[in-house]
Amino acid sequence: MIKYIILGLSFVCFVGGVSALAMAQEGATIPTKEAQEHIANDPMVEEQKEAVQASRDLIEALVNRIKDEEKKHFFLIYNTYNLLSTVEVVRSDVEEAIEQCGDKNADMKGELNQRFDEWDDAIETVMDEANDNLDNLVIAQDYAKKKEIKHIFKSLDEAREATDSRFQKIPVTSSEACAALNKKMDGTQENLLKLLRSTLVSFPQAVQVLESGEVPMDTKQDDTE
Repeated sequence: MIKYIILGLSFVCFVGGVSALAMAQEGATIPTKEAQEHIANDPMVEEQKEAVQASRDLIEALVNRIKDEEKKHFFLIYNTYNLLSTVEVVRSDVEEAIEQCGDKNADMKGELNQRFDEWDDAIETVMDEANDNLDNLVIAQDYAKKKEIKHIFKSLDEAREATDSRFQKIPVTSSEACAALNKKMDGTQENLLKLLRSTLVSFPQAVQVLESGEVPMDTKQDDTE
């Protein structure tokens, strides 16, 4: 179990950075040439290494002292928190892209802002439910103090921020790119809502799904797409 959690930590740091931005802007963002060269020459800078290692140490300290069933519960908390944090990054990136698109394309600003408000309201409603469910998962366990869980959450945020800070986000604000962003918000809204709804399960339900190998209804892919 600890192996999967540690592997997941590196993955989530990546999701919180580059791929979250890609999800947000659906092709409407490009990294600078300098950023690309930096990534190629040093895929993991020292600050990011230290932040990831700090999270790894905290997670190992907890997981190594708890029972197998408790590890499953913590893994559910861990994955849920990371998913919610990633969605928040996406929301922030989309908001920034919409704002800059509106500034550069006055004729599109009203339409862009209206669609973003609808998009964000829909996500926030389910986000609130998901955060409440996460709080309940933390309250329901007795293998760690709430303070320790929150400390781990903070370390994950710091690891994500260290990763994200390596990349300079430059929204492409041509009318074509902004129109494409607006058009694709239906798809990003649907996908983010599916991800969020997948977290709205109790621990027993989550264990049942994992053991059965079934995919939650909200996360199944539509074969017609």
